[in-house]
Amino acid sequence: MLYTLLIKGYEVVGVDYAKTAFSRCQAYIEQNGLTMKSYTSDIQSFDWQEEQYSLIIFFECSQYFLG
Repeated sequence: MLYTLLIKGYEVVGVDYAKTAFSRCQAYIEQNGLTMKSYTSDIQSFDWQEEQYSLIIFFECSQYFLG
């Protein structure tokens, strides 16, 4: 999903607690000539600064909201 948004020209910021997963994602994106910001953090403790985002998409994180 992140890659699809990047190739369509969107500025993407990724947040995940799994550093290994982001390392793989970042490497794939860079190999394809794209860039994105990524942060290793829990979504509940991340500093969202809502004013800087036009859209926030959550996926595979229902345990935080249903828990």
